Amino acid sequence: MTGPQLLSAYAGHWTGAGTGVTVILPPPGTVASGEVRGGAPATREFALLEPTRLVDRVDAVVLSDGSAFGLSAADGSPAFAAATAPEATAAPVGLANTTVAVVLTDARLSKNDCYLLAQSGHAGFARALHPAHSHFDGDAVVALATGEVTQGFDLELVRAAAAETVAAAIRDAAAQSSSSSGDSSEGR
Repeated sequence: MTGPQLLSAYAGHWTGAGTGVTVILPPPGTVASGEVRGGAPATREFALLEPTRLVDRVDAVVLSDGSAFGLSAADGSPAFAAATAPEATAAPVGLANTTVAVVLTDARLSKNDCYLLAQSGHAGFARALHPAHSHFDGDAVVALATGEVTQGFDLELVRAAAAETVAAAIRDAAAQSSSSSGDSSEGR
């Protein structure tokens, strides 16, 4: 496979017309868990990432906006979504800022550990976004653990690093977005 490589996973991204889609392809056997916060979650099969669910391995993670078009990126049928998507209620200006993140580690973690790691990613949201997890958001973090490192790591340090890394990535993205749009505000 070709494309940017993150540890032993691959990533691809497309952006256009104010939206985009990112796909992460981890190696076979990657354990995952995640958590969605905020009052407007828009996900597909995300409930399977909960620690209480039977499925603990993932083949891919697709990140997109929460519209019917974005969610259909996972199945390649945006025409169907356009024909069936209900009209959405608009959020107040400045409050509809759903943020998504993937935290990828090479540590061997259980599904429950991945869930805790995803929660730490949300701590990064809270450090970088104001407000985070609003009623109009569907903020989501997916944690992936490839299992290549089996010892010599502390889960709490991995979680702390995830929170800091997610916060830094959000601030960096906001700065890049502001510089390209001429807006000098950071975060939300």
